[in-house]
Amino acid sequence: MKNLSLLTLLFLLAFQTQDASAQAISLEPLSTYQTGIFDEGAAEIVAHDAQGQRLFFTNADENTVVALNISSPDQPMLAFTLDMSAYGDGVNSVAVANGLLAVAVEADPKQEPGSIVLFDTDGNFIQE
Repeated sequence: MKNLSLLTLLFLLAFQTQDASAQAISLEPLSTYQTGIFDEGAAEIVAHDAQGQRLFFTNADENTVVALNISSPDQPMLAFTLDMSAYGDGVNSVAVANGLLAVAVEADPKQEPGSIVLFDTDGNFIQE
Protein backbone atom coordinates (compact mmCIF):
# COMPACT_ATOMS: atom_id res chain seq x y z
CA MET A 1 0.00 0.00 0.00
CA LYS A 2 1.35 3.40 -0.93
CA ASN A 3 2.16 5.89 1.80
CA LEU A 4 -0.05 8.94 1.94
CA SER A 5 1.61 12.07 0.69
CA LEU A 6 1.09 15.29 2.60
CA LEU A 7 1.47 18.40 0.50
CA THR A 8 2.06 21.40 2.69
CA LEU A 9 0.53 24.18 0.65
CA LEU A 10 0.30 27.09 3.05
CA PHE A 11 2.68 28.42 5.64
CA LEU A 12 2.26 30.91 8.40
CA LEU A 13 5.24 33.25 8.58
CA ALA A 14 6.18 34.23 12.09
CA PHE A 15 8.73 37.00 12.43
CA GLN A 16 10.62 37.13 15.66
CA THR A 17 12.79 40.17 16.25
CA GLN A 18 15.95 39.25 18.12
CA ASP A 19 17.41 42.72 18.06
CA ALA A 20 17.09 45.92 16.06
CA SER A 21 19.48 44.76 13.33
CA ALA A 22 18.41 41.13 12.72
CA GLN A 23 15.22 39.13 12.30
CA ALA A 24 14.78 35.39 12.46
CA ILE A 25 12.12 33.78 10.31
CA SER A 26 10.37 30.62 11.36
CA LEU A 27 7.86 28.69 9.26
CA GLU A 28 5.02 26.66 10.67
CA PRO A 29 2.50 24.63 8.62
CA LEU A 30 -0.91 26.25 8.55
CA SER A 31 -2.63 23.38 6.75
CA THR A 32 -2.03 20.39 4.50
CA TYR A 33 -3.80 18.62 1.65
CA GLN A 34 -3.46 14.88 0.96
CA THR A 35 -3.29 13.62 -2.61
CA GLY A 36 -3.08 10.00 -1.51
CA ILE A 37 -0.13 9.41 -3.84
CA PHE A 38 3.49 9.30 -2.70
CA ASP A 39 6.60 9.81 -4.83
CA GLU A 40 4.81 9.84 -8.19
CA GLY A 41 4.60 13.53 -9.13
CA ALA A 42 1.16 13.94 -7.55
CA ALA A 43 1.71 17.60 -6.68
CA GLU A 44 4.48 19.36 -8.55
CA ILE A 45 3.76 22.86 -9.84
CA VAL A 46 1.55 25.25 -7.83
CA ALA A 47 -0.11 28.49 -8.95
CA HIS A 48 -2.17 30.82 -6.72
CA ASP A 49 -5.23 32.77 -7.85
CA ALA A 50 -5.53 35.61 -5.32
CA GLN A 51 -8.83 36.87 -6.72
CA GLY A 52 -10.65 33.53 -6.42
CA GLN A 53 -8.59 32.25 -3.47
CA ARG A 54 -7.68 29.02 -5.22
CA LEU A 55 -4.49 27.02 -5.53
CA PHE A 56 -3.94 25.01 -8.71
CA PHE A 57 -1.38 22.23 -8.91
CA THR A 58 -0.32 19.64 -11.44
CA ASN A 59 -0.74 15.94 -10.76
CA ALA A 60 1.53 14.27 -13.31
CA ASP A 61 0.65 10.79 -12.03
CA GLU A 62 -3.01 11.24 -13.02
CA ASN A 63 -2.51 13.82 -15.84
CA THR A 64 -4.76 16.28 -14.02
CA VAL A 65 -4.81 19.79 -12.61
CA VAL A 66 -6.27 20.02 -9.11
CA ALA A 67 -7.98 23.19 -7.86
CA LEU A 68 -8.19 23.81 -4.13
CA ASN A 69 -10.43 26.39 -2.50
CA ILE A 70 -8.31 28.22 0.08
CA SER A 71 -10.79 30.88 1.15
CA SER A 72 -10.28 29.34 4.59
CA PRO A 73 -6.51 28.79 4.43
CA ASP A 74 -6.50 26.53 7.47
CA GLN A 75 -8.93 24.15 5.69
CA PRO A 76 -8.12 23.76 1.97
CA MET A 77 -10.96 22.01 0.13
CA LEU A 78 -11.02 20.34 -3.27
CA ALA A 79 -12.86 22.66 -5.69
CA PHE A 80 -12.49 20.55 -8.87
CA THR A 81 -10.10 18.46 -10.93
CA LEU A 82 -9.36 18.93 -14.64
CA ASP A 83 -8.59 15.77 -16.62
CA MET A 84 -5.96 16.77 -19.19
CA SER A 85 -5.86 13.46 -21.12
CA ALA A 86 -7.99 14.90 -23.95
CA TYR A 87 -5.28 17.52 -24.58
CA GLY A 88 -2.09 15.45 -24.35
CA ASP A 89 -0.09 12.76 -22.64
CA GLY A 90 1.10 14.61 -19.54
CA VAL A 91 0.53 17.82 -17.66
CA ASN A 92 3.78 19.77 -17.28
CA SER A 93 2.98 23.13 -15.74
CA VAL A 94 0.23 25.49 -14.64
CA ALA A 95 -0.02 29.28 -14.32
CA VAL A 96 -2.84 31.65 -13.44
CA ALA A 97 -3.35 35.38 -14.09
CA ASN A 98 -6.23 37.75 -14.78
CA GLY A 99 -8.91 35.07 -14.44
CA LEU A 100 -7.17 32.66 -16.84
CA LEU A 101 -5.63 29.29 -16.08
CA ALA A 102 -2.93 28.15 -18.54
CA VAL A 103 -1.88 24.50 -18.53
CA ALA A 104 1.15 23.19 -20.44
CA VAL A 105 0.56 19.66 -21.75
CA GLU A 106 3.05 17.41 -23.52
CA ALA A 107 2.16 15.71 -26.78
CA ASP A 108 1.90 12.00 -27.49
CA PRO A 109 4.56 11.16 -28.54
CA LYS A 110 6.35 13.57 -26.23
CA GLN A 111 8.91 14.51 -28.91
CA GLU A 112 6.16 16.39 -30.78
CA PRO A 113 5.18 19.95 -29.83
CA GLY A 114 2.88 20.13 -26.83
CA SER A 115 0.15 22.66 -26.27
CA ILE A 116 -1.11 25.33 -23.90
CA VAL A 117 -4.72 24.83 -22.85
CA LEU A 118 -6.65 27.79 -21.43
CA PHE A 119 -9.46 27.60 -18.88
CA ASP A 120 -11.16 30.18 -16.72
CA THR A 121 -10.43 29.85 -13.01
CA ASP A 122 -13.70 27.91 -12.54
CA GLY A 123 -12.34 25.17 -14.84
CA ASN A 124 -14.34 26.03 -17.97
CA PHE A 125 -12.46 25.31 -21.20
CA ILE A 126 -11.62 28.37 -23.32
CA GLN A 127 -9.19 27.23 -26.01
CA GLU A 128 -6.24 25.02 -26.87
